[in-house]
Amino acid sequence: MLTMGRHVELGPVCAVSGTRTQNPRGFLRHKRGVLGLVRVPLYTQKDRVGGFPNFLSNAFISTAKYQLLFALKVLNMMPEEKLAEAVAAATEKQKKALEKLLPSSS
Repeated sequence: MLTMGRHVELGPVCAVSGTRTQNPRGFLRHKRGVLGLVRVPLYTQKDRVGGFPNFLSNAFISTAKYQLLFALKVLNMMPEEKLAEAVAAATEKQKKALEKLLPSSS
């Protein structure tokens, strides 16, 4: 599904911002090889969970999530308040999913 909103595409070396899909040649020439680009939605849907918060609720390798949040803040691609709201919404979504999986001990 294509989104027309603002997004950022991340590769193993740098971040490229834009509103359309871009494929910088530098990603293809990386010596270690590339598994692909990641398209990060920089919007939040009306339900306050879809979009960026939903993306953050996925599993990330090692410190990738924190590196993404740091880069978005440092590059001024998203206000700090919006980042905090998205992290809170993603955390709440993960808590609800865990509660469904684990029976309560009452």
